[in-house]
Amino acid sequence: MDIIFKTKKLEKEFNTQKLLEKIYGKKNKMKNTMINQYYPDYISPPGETLEEILEDRGMASKDLAKQIGQSEKTIDKIINGKAEITEETALQLELVLGIPAHFWNNRERRYREFLAKQDQQKTLVINY
Repeated sequence: MDIIFKTKKLEKEFNTQKLLEKIYGKKNKMKNTMINQYYPDYISPPGETLEEILEDRGMASKDLAKQIGQSEKTIDKIINGKAEITEETALQLELVLGIPAHFWNNRERRYREFLAKQDQQKTLVINY
């Protein structure tokens, strides 16, 4: 059975509620309980942040690549969101840019988690 929604917003709220029910269980014993959590509909790849920092500092990606011992191709892949920032790379970025490794690790983790949730939501089948 297909459900037709009047607006995309209603469809999104319905799918979000179904996902939350799947994660937290069908019914909460307390009635009228709201789950107050923010679920952004977009998270930028950590490479975009890296690119902005390089621009602010007037540094080219090839210069960064040399300083951290990575190939320029790898840095470009990170900037474009095609490659992950590994823990080792995060430590190297900390040494060169002075931005803590935990910042890069958290940005990467949140981005990958967001992508995984998007994939999960796409494959979520609602059975009635």
